[in-house]
Order: sequence, then C-alpha cells, then structure tokens
Amino acid sequence: MAHRAFEYHSVVEWSKLPFQIESIDTWGSLLLIGTSKGQLLVYEIQPSGGRFDVVLKDTKKQFCAEKRPIQQLTVIEEFGLLLSLSNGLVNVHDLATLTLRFRIESSAGCKMYAADVQVRDDLEADTHRCSDARVGKRISELRLRLCVATKRRLVTYTWSGADFQKNKELALPDSAKTVQWCGGSLCVGFKKEYNKIAEQSGSIAEVFKTGNNQEPTSNRIPGNEILLGKDNLSIYVGLDCRPTRKYAISWSDTPLVVGMANPFVVAVLPKTVEVRTSESVALVQTMELPRARFFAQNESVYVASPTTCWRLEMVPFEDQIRELLELEEFEEALVLAELIEESAEHKAERIFEIKTDYAYTQFACKHFDRALRTFSELDIDPPQVCNVFLLTSPRPPSHPIGLGTLMHNVVVVMADDAHRQRPHETQCSTVTKTGTSKLLTGQHPPT
Repeated sequence: MAHRAFEYHSVVEWSKLPFQIESIDTWGSLLLIGTSKGQLLVYEIQPSGGRFDVVLKDTKKQFCAEKRPIQQLTVIEEFGLLLSLSNGLVNVHDLATLTLRFRIESSAGCKMYAADVQVRDDLEADTHRCSDARVGKRISELRLRLCVATKRRLVTYTWSGADFQKNKELALPDSAKTVQWCGGSLCVGFKKEYNKIAEQSGSIAEVFKTGNNQEPTSNRIPGNEILLGKDNLSIYVGLDCRPTRKYAISWSDTPLVVGMANPFVVAVLPKTVEVRTSESVALVQTMELPRARFFAQNESVYVASPTTCWRLEMVPFEDQIRELLELEEFEEALVLAELIEESAEHKAERIFEIKTDYAYTQFACKHFDRALRTFSELDIDPPQVCNVFLLTSPRPPSHPIGLGTLMHNVVVVMADDAHRQRPHETQCSTVTKTGTSKLLTGQHPPT
C-alpha cells in the first residue's frame, strides 16, 4: 500500500517564456537549467518555513554558441568544472564563474556523453556523486574520465588538469542510445541490446536485449550499480554488467529516467513519477507531475518538465514510519527504522516495538507460525503472547477461553496451516494493539 515518501514543490514555472527547459543539474543550493535557446539559468533555492525561497542568481544568455539547445549539463564539483553538450560539441566551463574554458573540438557530432570521477588506485570504488567514496579525497587521488558517443564510435578522454586528453577511439556496431562508465569499461545501450565494451581492448560482450520497445535507458545509482531498462523493467547490474539482484523493478510504464534517493528509487514515466522501495520494489507513491522528463540529484532531488521544475523533499523517516504503522506496513517501517540517525539504544527500542506489533498483528490474524517465529526472535515466550491476547481481545466474556485452550488452539491451527489455509484465517481479528510491546515486556495495560 502506497504512503507519502516525498513532498513535491514547484520551484520554477515558465508559462509564457519563449524557451523551454532542456537539461538540469544541481550543485549545493543551486539549480542549473539549460534552455532550448542556449541560455544557462542559475537559481538559488533555500527552504523557508515549509516552502522554498527561489532567487534567480545568474543568467548566461550566451552560454552556448548559436543559441542551440543545451542537451546535457554535468557539475563536476571536485574539479571545479561544468560540462555541457550543445550543437554536437562538449563544452568545458569554469564552475565558479560559469565561463567557457574551451570546447572539445574532437567531440564534434556528439550525441551524448558520460563523465565519471574515479579513485585512481581503485577503479571499482563507488564514486557516484551521492556516495561517500569521493569525500575527503585530494584531486591527485581522483581521475576524471569522459566518454563521448557519436554516431558509430566512442571517444574516451582523461582530464589532465588543463584539458581533456584523448585516450581511445572505439568503433561501434550501431548508433549508441545510452552510455555509462562501469570501471574500466563502458555499458552501451543500442536499439536492440546492451553491450559491455572494454576501453583498452575494444572487446564487446552482449549484456542482454533491450526488449520490445527498443528504447534502452541506463542510470548510474549509488552502490556501484546501474539500472538498465527493458520495457517497463529496471534491472540492477554491477560494474561487470551482470545482474546484482534476483529481482527487477516493474514500473507501470516505460521509464524515461530513473534515479535513487535511498531507500527509494524514483522513475520519471511518460505520465507520472513513481516511487518504489529499492529492496521490496513495492509501490510507495505516485506523483502527478505533468510532462516530467528530467531528473537531477545531489544534495537535493529535482524533477523537471519543459516548463516546470519541482523540488522533491523526502518526508522525515519518523513521519513515514508512523504512517506505515497505521497502514500495518511493518516490513517497510523496519527498513526506514534502520536508516534513522539516532542512538543505538533508541534504534534498538524502536525496532523492537515495530517487530512486536508486527508479530502481534500476525498472531491476531491467526498466522501463528509466522507470529511465533518472530516472537521467538524477540525472546518473547508463547505463554506471554497468549496472555497478552487474552488481556486485549474483545471476545465476549460469556465465552471465556483459558490459556491452555488458547495454546492448544495455536498448536492445532499451526499444524492445520501446513496443509491448507482456512478462509476464516485470512480475516484479521479486530484487536487493539496499543501498548502491546509494553504488555509483552511485563507491563499491564491501563484499566
């Protein structure tokens, strides 16, 4: 059952301007927008009393030559660079001043690029911009890689400190539609399939087919994983381009772009934006953000359409847990409880209470085998459980049940459940769970 994981706020709206949003990225409190007319707009966005103060800090009308659309924007904070793609060329800008340093002339005909900051002595370090591997590293310990995709070739570069030095030119069997760095190789999506291409040797290995719609998508997420699209599925693969999980995420439509805000995965779909958990892949939230196409994430998460940009603000975990417990979504509540930053003592107490209520709900629903296993993990004896049930059950007093009888019924039903599921066992009893964990730890309910 869905719950509210994000609040979304419109922070930029263009209703009558003669240009549209073509690309976005974020840097600290700044939102960078590339337009269809080659301008760069920089907004400072600060939270203020449940809303956001939005200030247009800078406008670069001649950011890209010939007023062509800015198709990509990428902030490389560690190196003080801003990359952009316009008119088939990759441009390199100074991040502090937003001025053009130079164009990579050998990138002519570029359809897309992929940039990756790597740790020099560990190509498999998790260097996604939202991970911690890059934190505290000196520039000398990092390496900036760039891959430019033209019609039927890839060109790779390394940042030297002053410019991008060309490394390799790799021939392609078809025109690339997506490209991502994966260590010392590249994961390339073509119309019909994904390939892993080794940078040094140029060797090509098929990963899997793209599916019926033949529209590949690839999105790097924290944890050294890439989400590859296959129709309405997102499949987790590692740096070796092999699946890392036994399950995929199934969306209600084919994603345009996918991002991750732990523990949630966010997909921009043709008509909505969906949020699912990364582990159970359960649907958490659906947001109606008309014509959304773009996604950017760093310290903040943004989704944009050609005319509007929304800031997605995660609801505090405590509020989400409270809502999940009301919905009796205990497993999802436990995932969030593990992520809350609090003392070990408070975290253990919170998790104990959630698990206790979960087990008690299972018991009340007559799922005795599952309930008793959970109670056993919590070191709570079955007689205590039955005692709590007797104290809180709304059963009429004219039909009393003794503790021994209840324990006998538990055993009988557990044995019966091994053979068949009775229809009445799917209906939960109406039981008041307030104070359950206190009862199980020896405290009596208020009279």
